[in-house]
Amino acid sequence: MIETVAVVGATGAVGRIILELLVSRRFPASRIKVLASERSVGRTILVGGNPLTVELLCPEAFDGVTLAIGSTPDDVAAEFIPWAVARGTIVVDESGTFRMDPSVPLVIPEINPHALDRHRGIIASPNCSTTQMVMVLKPLHDKARVRRVVVSTYQAVSGAGLAASRELEQGTSAWLTGSVEPQQIFSHPIAGNLIPQIGSPRDGGFTSEEIKMALETRKILEDDSIGVCATCVRVPVANCHSESIIIETERKLSVEEVRRLLSATPGITIEDDLFNSKFPTPRNSNGRDDVRVGRIREDSSAPKSIALWCVSDNPQRSGNQCCSNCRTSDSPQRIGENMANGHGRVGPARDGWIGFAQPEQATHGEPLSKDLSTTSHQKLRTICVRLAYEGTRYCGWQIQPGRMTVQGTLAEALKSITGESTKPVGSSRTDAGVHAIGQMAVFETRSRLTLNVLFCAINARLPPDIAVLDIREAACGFDPIRSAIRKMYRYRIHDPRWPPILGRHLVWRCRSQLNIDAMRTAAEHLLGKHDFTSFEKVPSLRLSKVRTIYSISIRRVSCDDDQPDAEIWIEIEGNGFLHNMVRIIVGSLVMVGSGRRSPEWMQEALASHNRLHAGPTAPAQGLVLVRIDFSDDAGQMPMDYSSSLIQSQIIDHPE
Repeated sequence: MIETVAVVGATGAVGRIILELLVSRRFPASRIKVLASERSVGRTILVGGNPLTVELLCPEAFDGVTLAIGSTPDDVAAEFIPWAVARGTIVVDESGTFRMDPSVPLVIPEINPHALDRHRGIIASPNCSTTQMVMVLKPLHDKARVRRVVVSTYQAVSGAGLAASRELEQGTSAWLTGSVEPQQIFSHPIAGNLIPQIGSPRDGGFTSEEIKMALETRKILEDDSIGVCATCVRVPVANCHSESIIIETERKLSVEEVRRLLSATPGITIEDDLFNSKFPTPRNSNGRDDVRVGRIREDSSAPKSIALWCVSDNPQRSGNQCCSNCRTSDSPQRIGENMANGHGRVGPARDGWIGFAQPEQATHGEPLSKDLSTTSHQKLRTICVRLAYEGTRYCGWQIQPGRMTVQGTLAEALKSITGESTKPVGSSRTDAGVHAIGQMAVFETRSRLTLNVLFCAINARLPPDIAVLDIREAACGFDPIRSAIRKMYRYRIHDPRWPPILGRHLVWRCRSQLNIDAMRTAAEHLLGKHDFTSFEKVPSLRLSKVRTIYSISIRRVSCDDDQPDAEIWIEIEGNGFLHNMVRIIVGSLVMVGSGRRSPEWMQEALASHNRLHAGPTAPAQGLVLVRIDFSDDAGQMPMDYSSSLIQSQIIDHPE
């Protein structure tokens, strides 16, 4: 018997179904806890005739919770799941946040229950449009190996939430009466219409929903060679997703073989009698747990292809995946018919139920997933993150008493996640007002949270003007300062002819027209290895003021069609920079570009080794730290700009 199970997002469509199934199927838990955002706290939900009061979703809410089932938007999942896992709670997540994390199993109980053995506190549930398709693909793949799938989905508005369902109802009424249709959820009116876009646009003309279907299919079936081309369409249907699927296999399958294979698959029902107009539709599939298949036929245009039609009640199916009970009489192969989608490892029978394997002698309040907790016995890990931030409201990178800094803000976010007081070390100590898209920072932790969990949790706690772009595990002892061998800064100058309104805090609006040819000539004198004392803010205790400048690029950049060549970008790469060195170089180049100094003056200023002989310091607001490169012998390389871990994830709202 499980002590406490929590349902997160219980006020949503799928969340309500989860609650009803937990009660109606007598889920083996002593207590059901309902969690939601602050606006829903105190509401009473009747489940099985019993009132449940909604509690606040916060870290402390997971104390003593064995299992949490979440049906929330991605951003909410990214925030609450690290709270839960850090407290030993196993989380079954219906959002898309962790689906493609290699360390998180993506499970359909009837298809790959063995994947549950690999969980480390999080089990992801696939997109509902993926689920019904993979249910059909799995037996055919096992028999004849699926090579390619072309699928067109006809997805009901219930997949977009309760507000979308209301928009269909109100929009249909307005459309029929000729009044103004509400249009808040969808990009076009939904009543009497088809919208061939679900999710956000992605490369190649696909949407995030279509890419998710391809990636999730390959992960669940454990075969990256399967080709999937999806077209996802929102239709004016209240409930139940429908799909037209063409399946190409390596070995030819007859229609009779396909019917036999699908009929023997748990969770699939065949309804296929075209002459008597018997086939699945959204209306005759409503309220059912199974995936219903019909219109099975050979594809006459390809010798090894089968075409078919399938329909599934998407909220019912999602809820059922997350909370179906499993009885001791079930065999391991059939466990998915009744098992919750990922409630942990299958343990010994207790009270007539198959429960969850827990660590021996676990006590109340002790983390169940001990390997994920932050304790003094865990090995220190070195985590490297690539940061972007707008430095306008920060007093630079480095922590300063009583002032808001980027380093301090990041440290506070990390402490709220791991409970550790850690001071992240940055590769570059940017000044107040300076921005970054390539700052590298390293911190140490004993937390066993996965990289993707840390990535989502850190971003959930950072303010909107700071973001983690990438995260990697680095070699123990990696030093982001000493290992840096090359840095690139960009300075943006705006042409005085076009006042920068929207991005004025990100550029320097120079009052003079600049001759970039003269600036390029002057910049040539700075290339190579030199003593840059003239370009340091104030004399420092540094032993050497010698630095090497590899390149200085000066070019005009168009902001848009109305402002051609509105900006000048100065990009400087070197092996290191003195305090304010880049900004003083820019100020000196502007002196040349405005005609107040000759290009040859730059060489004189450099040779003088005197700060008074160089130009003024350009304002901080135009400077951006773009990139930092590390030496090959720095151990495990912390980041590869050409291949970002996070860019490979499709993070979008769940369907």
